[in-house]
Amino acid sequence: MRDQEDATCISTGYTGDVYCKDCGELIEEGEVILATGEHTWDEGEIEKEATCTESGSILYACIHCSSTKRSDMEPTNHADKEIRNRKTATCKDAGYTGDVYCKTCGELLEKGVEIPALEAHIWNGGTVTKNPSATEKGIRTYICSVCGTVRTEDIPAIAASAADSFSAGGLTYHVLSNQTVEVTGMAKKGKTVRIPPTVTKNGITYKVVSIKQSAFKGNKKITKAIIGKNVETIGTRAFYGCRKLKTILIRSRKLRSAGAKAIKNIHKKATIQCPKKQYKKYQKIFNKKAGYQKSMKVRK
Repeated sequence: MRDQEDATCISTGYTGDVYCKDCGELIEEGEVILATGEHTWDEGEIEKEATCTESGSILYACIHCSSTKRSDMEPTNHADKEIRNRKTATCKDAGYTGDVYCKTCGELLEKGVEIPALEAHIWNGGTVTKNPSATEKGIRTYICSVCGTVRTEDIPAIAASAADSFSAGGLTYHVLSNQTVEVTGMAKKGKTVRIPPTVTKNGITYKVVSIKQSAFKGNKKITKAIIGKNVETIGTRAFYGCRKLKTILIRSRKLRSAGAKAIKNIHKKATIQCPKKQYKKYQKIFNKKAGYQKSMKVRK
């Protein structure tokens, strides 16, 4: 096929002549194709940008001739909007939904409305700011997470007859009437006894001030005991017969006494390590009556 040409909007075309490829002889003549009369438009060029309220226009040109056409662009009608002056309502102050503005031209499109102040505070979980005792109520303090308002509520006093027992961290405790607890034994079996300075129950923090009599008596697994910094007394027979107990680490500087046979029949080469300033005092506390033997050692 030779001399083939497409018709355009204003020019005729030609279907093309058929020739033999081997000898070059014209086998069939082509035909003229009439002009289409239909333009082929380019992608167009913006003549006038549309605004929020006024139309714009786009000019298109035919790629084959000088013909042009114009097409309108619809107004944007404030399509790009934003909210200004929004305010969240709090427990004390009213809020505001905010005003709607057009981001393009800045026109105010819609006024907001007031949001009434919240009817109630949003309280946190509360913190015990004063522990109850046998004679005085405690205080739990709550803070509103929105406006910071503070409120308090009473925690009932703990009557001596209502003192209870509980377990925590592998040990068992008994609540005393003066907001302290004593260790009464082990809740879980283990080789190390770790007596903490404080323990918490129901949001109330208690000082661990004593080890009850016979608390660990006859325990055959304990090899080490760490005594917290608030312990003041070690009860009678507290560690009696703990034959594998070889290390006692005392962190308390408040220890006043160790009861009769408190460490009797523990490991015969046991070491009792204590704070440097309490060394001489604790040498006297861990005496023969408490179960101390010459083969044991009290160290700083």
